[in-house]
Amino acid sequence: MVNGGNQQGVLVVKELVYAYAMWVSAAFTMHVIRTFDALVAVQPPTNVPLRDYTELQAKHDSMQAELLELYRFKIATLEGRLVKPQRNPNTPLTADEKAEILRLHGLGLSRGEIVEQTGRSDTSVYFVIRNASADGQGGAQ
Repeated sequence: MVNGGNQQGVLVVKELVYAYAMWVSAAFTMHVIRTFDALVAVQPPTNVPLRDYTELQAKHDSMQAELLELYRFKIATLEGRLVKPQRNPNTPLTADEKAEILRLHGLGLSRGEIVEQTGRSDTSVYFVIRNASADGQGGAQ
């Protein structure tokens, strides 16, 4: 209750007023029930086109797969079960390896994590990321 000022009166919750009125009057109770039933019985219009979510679902699935791969890598790293691939450090990076480094960088992995996962040197990873940034590819998404 507000006893003074410009906003005098009793403040109530609308739903409680309905509940009280329904308790006091059986006729009002029936009116509320019938009105609600009529609203619920109304069918939505059938001429509204449904949005095609296949493209959105495909993007979601792709992102979820990448996230799962990232989690698996981080878990394996934490558990110490990650086995580094054996590579000759003097072998040049292939285009696929460069793309993988940029993809992992785009997922937010640190350079150290990328080195761990790819088995390539920190210097190689650094130069791939730097050159991609200079070329405008960036690798970050």
